[in-house]
Amino acid sequence: VNIIGGFVVSQRMLDLFKKPTDKDYTAFMLAPGVIFLYICAFQRELLNPVLSISALLCVAAIGGLATMDTANAGCKFGMLGVFGAMVATLSTLPGHIVAVSAVLMAIGGGLGLV
Repeated sequence: VNIIGGFVVSQRMLDLFKKPTDKDYTAFMLAPGVIFLYICAFQRELLNPVLSISALLCVAAIGGLATMDTANAGCKFGMLGVFGAMVATLSTLPGHIVAVSAVLMAIGGGLGLV
Protein backbone atom coordinates (compact mmCIF):
# COMPACT_ATOMS: atom_id res chain seq x y z
CA VAL A 1 0.00 0.00 0.00
CA ASN A 2 2.74 2.41 0.99
CA ILE A 3 5.02 1.91 -2.00
CA ILE A 4 2.47 2.15 -4.79
CA GLY A 5 0.20 4.62 -3.01
CA GLY A 6 3.12 6.85 -2.11
CA PHE A 7 4.39 7.06 -5.66
CA VAL A 8 0.89 7.58 -7.06
CA VAL A 9 0.17 10.43 -4.63
CA SER A 10 3.58 11.99 -5.28
CA GLN A 11 3.06 11.86 -9.03
CA ARG A 12 -0.43 13.35 -8.74
CA MET A 13 0.91 16.23 -6.66
CA LEU A 14 3.71 16.85 -9.15
CA ASP A 15 1.19 16.83 -12.01
CA LEU A 16 -0.66 19.68 -10.29
CA PHE A 17 2.37 21.91 -10.82
CA LYS A 18 3.27 20.73 -14.32
CA LYS A 19 3.72 23.52 -16.83
CA PRO A 20 2.30 23.17 -20.34
CA THR A 21 5.82 23.50 -21.74
CA ASP A 22 7.23 20.67 -19.61
CA LYS A 23 8.22 17.58 -21.58
CA ASP A 24 7.30 14.15 -20.28
CA TYR A 25 10.04 11.54 -20.53
CA THR A 26 8.15 8.85 -18.63
CA ALA A 27 8.32 6.39 -21.53
CA PHE A 28 12.12 6.42 -21.34
CA MET A 29 11.92 5.02 -17.81
CA LEU A 30 10.46 1.79 -19.20
CA ALA A 31 13.75 0.80 -20.83
CA PRO A 32 15.73 0.46 -17.57
CA GLY A 33 12.78 -1.40 -16.04
CA VAL A 34 12.78 -3.90 -18.90
CA ILE A 35 16.55 -4.26 -18.58
CA PHE A 36 16.18 -4.97 -14.85
CA LEU A 37 13.56 -7.62 -15.60
CA TYR A 38 15.76 -9.25 -18.25
CA ILE A 39 18.82 -9.32 -15.98
CA CYS A 40 16.88 -10.77 -13.07
CA ALA A 41 15.37 -13.48 -15.28
CA PHE A 42 18.33 -14.45 -17.46
CA GLN A 43 21.56 -12.94 -16.10
CA ARG A 44 21.48 -13.96 -12.45
CA GLU A 45 25.16 -13.18 -11.94
CA LEU A 46 24.30 -9.47 -12.37
CA LEU A 47 21.81 -9.27 -9.48
CA ASN A 48 24.23 -7.45 -7.18
CA PRO A 49 24.86 -4.66 -9.72
CA VAL A 50 21.07 -4.32 -10.19
CA LEU A 51 20.70 -3.91 -6.42
CA SER A 52 23.52 -1.34 -6.34
CA ILE A 53 22.05 0.65 -9.24
CA SER A 54 18.63 0.50 -7.59
CA ALA A 55 20.08 1.88 -4.37
CA LEU A 56 21.77 4.70 -6.29
CA LEU A 57 18.50 5.48 -8.07
CA CYS A 58 16.75 5.77 -4.71
CA VAL A 59 19.43 8.16 -3.46
CA ALA A 60 19.16 10.15 -6.71
CA ALA A 61 15.40 10.28 -6.17
CA ILE A 62 15.85 11.97 -2.81
CA GLY A 63 18.15 14.52 -4.40
CA GLY A 64 15.79 15.00 -7.33
CA LEU A 65 12.83 15.68 -5.08
CA ALA A 66 14.72 18.56 -3.47
CA THR A 67 13.77 21.11 -6.13
CA MET A 68 10.65 21.60 -8.20
CA ASP A 69 12.59 21.59 -11.47
CA THR A 70 13.88 18.05 -10.89
CA ALA A 71 11.07 16.62 -8.74
CA ASN A 72 9.36 14.76 -11.58
CA ALA A 73 12.60 13.00 -12.52
CA GLY A 74 13.25 12.31 -8.84
CA CYS A 75 9.88 10.61 -8.50
CA LYS A 76 10.59 8.46 -11.57
CA PHE A 77 14.06 7.55 -10.27
CA GLY A 78 12.48 6.44 -7.00
CA MET A 79 9.94 4.27 -8.79
CA LEU A 80 12.65 2.68 -10.90
CA GLY A 81 14.97 2.12 -7.94
CA VAL A 82 12.29 0.45 -5.84
CA PHE A 83 11.17 -1.65 -8.82
CA GLY A 84 14.71 -2.85 -9.52
CA ALA A 85 15.34 -3.74 -5.89
CA MET A 86 12.03 -5.60 -5.58
CA VAL A 87 12.53 -7.59 -8.79
CA ALA A 88 16.13 -8.49 -7.91
CA THR A 89 15.13 -9.56 -4.40
CA LEU A 90 12.09 -11.55 -5.50
CA SER A 91 14.11 -13.34 -8.18
CA THR A 92 16.25 -14.95 -5.46
CA LEU A 93 13.30 -16.37 -3.50
CA PRO A 94 11.64 -19.78 -3.95
CA GLY A 95 8.65 -19.85 -6.31
CA HIS A 96 5.98 -20.42 -3.67
CA ILE A 97 7.15 -17.41 -1.66
CA VAL A 98 7.18 -15.25 -4.80
CA ALA A 99 3.61 -16.36 -5.58
CA VAL A 100 2.37 -15.41 -2.11
CA SER A 101 4.33 -12.14 -2.24
CA ALA A 102 2.88 -11.29 -5.67
CA VAL A 103 -0.68 -11.82 -4.43
CA LEU A 104 -0.08 -9.72 -1.33
CA MET A 105 1.62 -6.95 -3.33
CA ALA A 106 -1.24 -6.94 -5.84
CA ILE A 107 -3.76 -6.56 -3.03
CA GLY A 108 -1.70 -3.86 -1.29
CA GLY A 109 -0.99 -2.10 -4.57
CA GLY A 110 -4.68 -2.11 -5.45
CA LEU A 111 -5.48 -0.57 -2.09
CA GLY A 112 -2.69 1.98 -2.60
CA LEU A 113 -4.23 3.12 -5.87
CA VAL A 114 -7.51 3.97 -4.17
